[in-house]
Amino acid sequence: MPVRSFKLLVVSLWLLRSALSQSESAQLYGQPAIGILTFPVTEQVWEGSRSIDKVVRDLRGTSLPPRSLTAYAASNSWSSSDSLPSYFDASYVNWLSQAGARVVPIPFDLPLADLEDLFPKLNGVLFTGGPAQPETDKEYFNTATALYNLVSTSETHVPLWGTCLGFETISSIVGSGENNVLSEFDAEKLSLPLTFTPEADVSQVYSAANMPPPIREIFSSQNVTTHWHMYGVSSSAFASNLAPAGLVATSTNFDREGKEFVSSLEHSSLPIFATQWHPEANQFDSTDKKGDSTPSRSSDAVLAMQHLANFFVGEARKNDNKFDDEDDFSIHVLNATSPNTTFDGWIYFFR
Repeated sequence: MPVRSFKLLVVSLWLLRSALSQSESAQLYGQPAIGILTFPVTEQVWEGSRSIDKVVRDLRGTSLPPRSLTAYAASNSWSSSDSLPSYFDASYVNWLSQAGARVVPIPFDLPLADLEDLFPKLNGVLFTGGPAQPETDKEYFNTATALYNLVSTSETHVPLWGTCLGFETISSIVGSGENNVLSEFDAEKLSLPLTFTPEADVSQVYSAANMPPPIREIFSSQNVTTHWHMYGVSSSAFASNLAPAGLVATSTNFDREGKEFVSSLEHSSLPIFATQWHPEANQFDSTDKKGDSTPSRSSDAVLAMQHLANFFVGEARKNDNKFDDEDDFSIHVLNATSPNTTFDGWIYFFR
C-alpha cells in the first residue's frame, strides 16, 4: 500500500473513533458557532480596499445593523473616513467552515454587557492573526481580555484558539498585561517543522490520544508551519512569566538569528490553545505576496492543518451552548455575502 494511502487510512480510522466518542450537542443546526474577534480597520487595510476594481458599496451614512456583514470598499480617502468598519481575513472562516462550524463576528469594540450576553451562545472563540498592537489598540485588547476571562471562568467547556497575533494576545493577557512578555524575532516568511517539547506527548493537541502519529510526523519532519511574525515569546520568558500561570509550551522553533521562541501552547487544565504560526494558511491563504514564504500546499500539509481545524471544532462540540432561536442566530451569524478582495487577499468587513 502506498505511504500516502496508508496515512489516509490511519487518519480516517482515528477520526472515526474520535467522532463516535463525541457526545451529541444541542447546537443550532448541529453546527458549532465560533466567535471570531474582529480588528479595527487600519490605514493600510483601508487603502488596500480602495484598490479593488469592483467597488461593492460605500457604507458611510447607511444604517446597516452593527453585525451585518458586507463586502466593503472605500470610495474616498482615509482622512475623510468616518465610522470605520472592522474586519478579519476570510481564510479563518474557511478553516473553521471546513470542519463544520459557523462563524459569529465579535466586534472588537463590543460593550462588555453585550459580550457577556453573547458569550453563552457561542461554542468556541478564535483570536486570529492580524496587525493589532496590544499597547495601542486598547479596545481590541480589552475585549480579548474579557473573552479570555469568560473562557477561563466558564462552567462549560468553551474552547479558545489563538493564531499568530492571537497567540501573542493570549500570552500578553496571561503574562504581564499588554505586550511586555513579547520580544522581537526574525521569523517573517518562514516555513518550519515543529520541535515538540516533552509536554507535547501528554498535551491536548499533540498527544497520541488526540493526534494520529502520521499527522504528528508531518508536523515534526516537514516545513508545513507558516510563520509571518516579527514578535513572539522566548522560551525563557515563557518559563518565567507564562508557565506559572498554567500555560504549557508544546513546541518551539528558532528564527533566522538562532533565537528560540515558543510556537505552540495550551493551558494545563482549560481548553485554551494557540499557535504562533498559521494553520489556515496552507489551504486558504489566497495571495503570493509573502514571496518565499508561500505556505506549503502539499497534501500532507493540508491533511495536518485540516486535523487542527477538526480538533478545535471538535472541542467546540463538547458544549451545548446555542442561540435562543433561528432569528437570534441569523442576526449574529456570518451571512452568505461574499468577502471583499484587497491587497492582502479576501477579507470580511463589518460596519
